Amino acid sequence: MNKHRNITHRQPIAWPAKLLIIACLAAAFALPYLAGTAWEAYQDRGWASTGMYGYEIDAWKKEGIGVEMAVRWRNGGFQPPHATTWIKHGYDDPEEAAAWKNRGFDLGDSINWKNYGFTAGEAGDWQAQGFYFSEAEEWKKAGIGPAEAAQKKKMGERPPR
Repeated sequence: MNKHRNITHRQPIAWPAKLLIIACLAAAFALPYLAGTAWEAYQDRGWASTGMYGYEIDAWKKEGIGVEMAVRWRNGGFQPPHATTWIKHGYDDPEEAAAWKNRGFDLGDSINWKNYGFTAGEAGDWQAQGFYFSEAEEWKKAGIGPAEAAQKKKMGERPPR
């Protein structure tokens, strides 16, 4: 009798092990990527209904402006860097900024008129009569409107003090 048995050793099959390693590596990359993409899509669901293009959405996000405010600023005729400039100068209300812009005032002029106590509509009326903010303020304090002040100014009168 042969004390030694003829034992055959099975060699591990190399290709299934390699395939398993490749699958694990692919999953290690794909799962976080897909989860991140799904999370981003979930967070952007509010932006999707705005009708904005992806590059616009990215620009508003970069400026730190949320969906609702971005829509309001965009409806007022502003784009992200321009809107942010108005916001930094105290215009938190996009409709107010749009009122100034739609009456032909740039940011600097609107700030001056606003600092002298004028709304966009009032400033537009005074400016249409040829007044600057400081002069208009004097007439306004006297209780005289833009049209009457313009007539008095033509006649050489100055605002009462």
